Amino acid sequence: RARSEQIPALSNEIREMIGEALKKKSHIFAFALRTGLATITRCRDCGTVLSCEHCTAPLVLYASGTEKRVFICNKCKRHRPSEQKCSKCNSWNLSATGLGTAFVEEEIKRLYPETPVFRIDREATPTRTEARKVAAQFAAATGGVLVGTEMALFYLSDAVTDSCVVSFDTLFNIPSYRTNERIIELFLAIAERTKNKL
Repeated sequence: RARSEQIPALSNEIREMIGEALKKKSHIFAFALRTGLATITRCRDCGTVLSCEHCTAPLVLYASGTEKRVFICNKCKRHRPSEQKCSKCNSWNLSATGLGTAFVEEEIKRLYPETPVFRIDREATPTRTEARKVAAQFAAATGGVLVGTEMALFYLSDAVTDSCVVSFDTLFNIPSYRTNERIIELFLAIAERTKNKL
């Protein structure tokens, strides 16, 4: 079974900002670039990345509705149980890394158990109706945290008090001449929906 070797999802600066904002019953948006619990799973013995046997895309670790973990290929949508071995060296010594929205949501719930936490991404809210419903619940709550991908920005009609960018680094690895432009566009979109601190 893949062992999660996550770095802390929230830096000390972000924890401090969220803690202060929640004391004031503020609405906070926590942006994460990818969905799932862990975006990459690598063999600690040989370094091989766990990938889909059909399309070779990296498998992403998710928690299913029953809280059982499962690997899903985001490209072809095939599922594999979390009890996997390395395809190259047959080792069980797998390490799950990378910060997805589900992991960020779990971490915020663990750190702030009394706080309402909402999530908008293609996994938690696959339809527009579900995304609108979650956005409305978040807006109606007396303070809380909304964790989301870029998808969430389309449903934030009211500006949030504060925002934080939890995971973003993998966007810098995309080999495209528009990468820098896309990064600026995303930051501006988040900033436009934030009243106070980003």
